[in-house]
Amino acid sequence: MQRLHFRMSSGMNKPYLNFLIWLASAFLIPGNAAAEWKTYEGIYIRGFENHSFRECGKDDAWWVDLTSEASAQFKSFLDSNDSEEMLRTETDELSKLPANGWSVGDRFFVHVEGFLHSKGEYGHMGLWNRQLTIRQFNSLRFPTESDLAQCD
Repeated sequence: MQRLHFRMSSGMNKPYLNFLIWLASAFLIPGNAAAEWKTYEGIYIRGFENHSFRECGKDDAWWVDLTSEASAQFKSFLDSNDSEEMLRTETDELSKLPANGWSVGDRFFVHVEGFLHSKGEYGHMGLWNRQLTIRQFNSLRFPTESDLAQCD
């Protein structure tokens, strides 16, 4: 078996090592330009131990992680819509609709820009097999019955 040895005694090795670190980070860290960010449309659920997204026309729900920018957008939406009263009203209305496998929580119809992580264990107790990191909400609103039907 052959072993690889790296010596850091020479100043010429440091730039090469720095380049390798940069190259690896460009492909492994979702925040970089090399990551594959796409747009998704569906229902975002935010509730107790449940921050999930279900893309329209798909069966799987994914755990959601918001970047700081997306989190600020979401908070701004809630602040600008007198959220407590609207959420109570919307939740009361939506509770009359058939659940169709949706989890408990506040629902939002969204069009987002996000990065879908590879299969694994994500979220509360590792119950989701994928994670969607959302970096931007292109649109965000309370869902209508037709939104829910469209995404069922």
